[in-house]
Amino acid sequence: YVLPSVATSLSEEDMIDPAIAKRISRRTQRDLGRVDLSVSAITADARHSIRFETLGAPLISILRTTYDRLGQPLEHGHMLFRCDRCQVRLKT
Repeated sequence: YVLPSVATSLSEEDMIDPAIAKRISRRTQRDLGRVDLSVSAITADARHSIRFETLGAPLISILRTTYDRLGQPLEHGHMLFRCDRCQVRLKT
């Protein structure tokens, strides 16, 4: 998710880039500040099973919010991954 004022300056290509925060920073001329990141394991419930086709399967849940240097949020994401089909790499 991005603020409507930020979204108007982004292209479709920007929105699917794993480095979306850097693209937002460049396009809005706002310096990046901090990133709050939380990674946890959850169990797929009924609403997840539609997407992941596995009720009760373990999922990796990643919550991420990126802020500018003034503490204003630039983007927020909640991503879910099947444990048997993903690899998570973090670059800081």
